[in-house]
Order: sequence, then structure tokens, then C-alpha cells
Amino acid sequence: MTTEPCDLSAVEARRLIGQKSLSPVELLESCLARIEAINPAVNAMTAMDTDRARATAKAAEQAVMRGALLGPLHGLPVGIKDLEETEGLRTTWGSPIFRDHVPTKDEHMVADLRKAGAIVVGKTNVPEFGLGANTRNTVWGATGNPFDPTKNAAGSSGGSAVALATNMVPIASGSDTGGSLRNPAAFCGIVGYRPSPGLVPAERRGHGWNPLSVLGPMAIGLTAGALAAGVYFALSGPAPERAPRPAVARVAPAPSVPRVEAPPPSVAAPQPPVEARSASSSSAVPPAPSAAEPAPPDVSGLNWDQGYLTVRSDGDEDVYATGFRIGRTNQHNLSKCGLRWVRLGRGDPPRWVSPGRTVDVKCRAVTLIDLAAE
Repeated sequence: MTTEPCDLSAVEARRLIGQKSLSPVELLESCLARIEAINPAVNAMTAMDTDRARATAKAAEQAVMRGALLGPLHGLPVGIKDLEETEGLRTTWGSPIFRDHVPTKDEHMVADLRKAGAIVVGKTNVPEFGLGANTRNTVWGATGNPFDPTKNAAGSSGGSAVALATNMVPIASGSDTGGSLRNPAAFCGIVGYRPSPGLVPAERRGHGWNPLSVLGPMAIGLTAGALAAGVYFALSGPAPERAPRPAVARVAPAPSVPRVEAPPPSVAAPQPPVEARSASSSSAVPPAPSAAEPAPPDVSGLNWDQGYLTVRSDGDEDVYATGFRIGRTNQHNLSKCGLRWVRLGRGDPPRWVSPGRTVDVKCRAVTLIDLAAE
């Protein structure tokens, strides 16, 4: 049973704020009290911006009372992952090199969250430079799992995940290269959403033009995750490397038997319990398929790094499609990779290719269309 405002979901809290039934000040104070009570045990929040947050919450309350147009996150406290710069608030990247670094401006994504009405409460813990499936560093220390603080909360967005799981904030930011949004979410029982590369622009590109690293939201529950994701997509717009996708008509029905992607053992051999669990989970995904057919990506001829990027569905200039690499000049049978339709190039009208056809792909731009999601 909900006993405190901080225990409300982001969607419910935002609804009550819009109805003038919950004050942003009341919500913030509840979150601050929860942080004070719980954070010493789990160490999820690091640098705090309490004074500014309180001033922002008061202004948000006044906007509600005068009937102003409210943003989708109006009055909601958020935690910002300590890999993302925040104006006037320490951003350390978990490294002693930047222990006292205070940015003079917000990173684009942070500025977008503020524009949507979010109230930045503080930063959430990370491993140094975000490198690790854990959340510990020599600046802030280690973050503990919300179910047992002596255990790992995963990483690198572990601080955000734990802050959410303990209801310190209703929404938090994260990022993901090799699982940094998804693993902490799984360890802590919350939602971490990794957007497709190019949906959310990022100012920092640690891998150059390679779009493997992405920014994404974290929240408690799918509806709150969808609310945060909508803000990420709507305010930022697509990244420069992602061309706008025109509206297209469905040209064929989706296959009646969905295909299940599985990496080949030579690239990423799962542990037997994980493999068995994955095999048994496909029938539990609604709508339940009548059958499932493994469709491992073809990584023949690729070295380990290339194979990893292929399985990770990277999406760089050498086109990757749902775990299957389509070479620039190589012929491939698209049915092998479980694709429904792909769009070749950026021309207008688009050139569509259906599964089962062998095509010579000589273009650098491929857009995937998942008809089951449309």
C-alpha cells in the first residue's frame, strides 16, 4: 500500500500534480526524506542539488496553481547518472580525476528533461567512466543491491536502478553500451529501456561514430518507462546519423511464426541455465507464438570484435540488422536472420526487400521495419 508520495509511480504522481491533488514541493520533500533514510545503506545517490531542487519545485507548484501549461514530467524529481553533465552540480564520471568537476552547462539530454518539467535532485552512482558490470568507484564507493546491500546492483546504471527500486526518485537517467541499462534493471526489479541507436542524440561519443552506446530512461513499471521514453524521443529528436523514417504502408503480413535470435556459441556462449531459461521464455511473450525457430546471426568470417558487434546489433556504417550483419557488397539470404522487411537506402520511394530473397546490398543505409510492432 502506498504510504508516502515518493512511493507513487511517475505516471500517478504526474496525474495528481496536474489535478492539483499533489504538490511538487510535497513530492520532492518525500523523495528527499527517502534519500536521507535509505541512501546511507545502498549508496545510490551521490552529489545532491537539494537547494536548487527545492526552488524548482516551488516554481513548479506555482505554475500548477496559476494554470500554466505543464510539461509531461512537470514536478517529477529525477536522478541523473553521473556520466551526464549537470550545470552547477558535480559530475565525476566516478573517477578521482574529475572528483571536483562542476560543469557550466547541462548535457543536452539533461536540459531536455528540465524543459519537460523534471526536477533534478542529484546524481546517481556509476563505475569509473561507466566501465563495468558493477557500480563502484573510489570517489563515491560502492552501490548495494536494494534487496541485499551486500550484493551487486550491476552496472553501469546501478545507482539509478537502486534509487528507483527504493523509491528515492520516480524517474532516472541511464546509458547502455553492453547492458548498462538492462542489467541493473534486471538486478533491481525496475525498467531500463535501451533505445535503438540514433533515437536519442548524445553529445559525447566515446566510440567515435560507432553508435553502440546509447542514452535511455529508467523507471518503475512499463507505463512510467514509456512516459520517460516519450520525453527522450520527442524533445531531442533523432541523432544526426539516423535519417527520418517516412510513414509506410504495411506491404505484407508479419510471419505467423516469429523467429528467436540466438548468438552462435563461437561468439557468445551462454551458461547452460541461461540458455535453458531463454529457450523456455519465448512462449511466455504475448501473444504466445505457436512455435519458435532459432535464427542465429551469421558471423562467419568475422573476428571476435566484429562478431560481438554483430550479435549486439550495432548499426554502424556496415549495416547490422537484428543481430545479423548485412555486408556492403555481399549477398545474403534475408530469411536467415529473421527479418520481416528491410528498407535499402534512403531514396524516395523506398526500396523494400522481403525475407526469402537474396539481394546484393551495396548501400550504407538500411532501415529495419518490425511489422509486428506496427
